[in-house]
Amino acid sequence: MSASPAAPIGERLALFEGAASYALEVFSHIRAVDLDCPTPCPDWNVRAVVLHIADVADAIIGLAATGQLTLPTPRQTSTPAPVAVGRQRIGVLHDTLRTLAAQPEQSDLFLAAAQSAANELAAHGWDIATALRLTRPIPDATAAALLRSVEGHLDGDTRGENFAPAVPVRPDATRSDRFIAYLGRQPT
Repeated sequence: MSASPAAPIGERLALFEGAASYALEVFSHIRAVDLDCPTPCPDWNVRAVVLHIADVADAIIGLAATGQLTLPTPRQTSTPAPVAVGRQRIGVLHDTLRTLAAQPEQSDLFLAAAQSAANELAAHGWDIATALRLTRPIPDATAAALLRSVEGHLDGDTRGENFAPAVPVRPDATRSDRFIAYLGRQPT
């Protein structure tokens, strides 16, 4: 008996929701004084990462609407209330993906959009948690699913400027650390 076509859609929506929930939980710890803290992303502080998450959400919302992924003009670092902007854009992205998931003819587009969003929210949520020195790894089930979905898809050519080479991890590393290390970040 094979899985129904709705199974991958439901799984990918759950993956996105797990990553979004993680990012939003990390956002709840950001104080105004934290916005200028450096993150593991070179030359980016917490404010820049939060605004990048909002920009990525807008890009994926655009992808859902047009089928084309186009990054918007980055928000200015002077954008007021960046955390509120980030939360709001994640909420709109969630609504957009739920609507797209209900359109079977758009399943390929949905799967790609939800995967991209989940990767971004989890990785950058981790960046912010690390910057704030929070002990908040990506939840185990979410990290395991993310790692399964990206392993083998990033090589020297596809890593580009966005991902450093994978970082070796100990055999007993958590799934969160394995996912982060695969993306080229140094687990803490």
